[in-house]
Amino acid sequence: MTANENFLQLTGYSLEEVVGKPHAIFLSPEDARDPKQRNLWNRLNHGDSVSGKFMNV
Repeated sequence: MTANENFLQLTGYSLEEVVGKPHAIFLSPEDARDPKQRNLWNRLNHGDSVSGKFMNV
């Protein structure tokens, strides 16, 4: 839906490049298929706070 400025600066993407795109564009193909990723987004969509290290490409 949107991205904050910190995320954009960290990844080098512009807001136009990420709005409306699935989160999978930031993941390796293997990670994009991992059920843990679906669980992560389900938790975030329910308003849960999630912390940890996340590998993005």
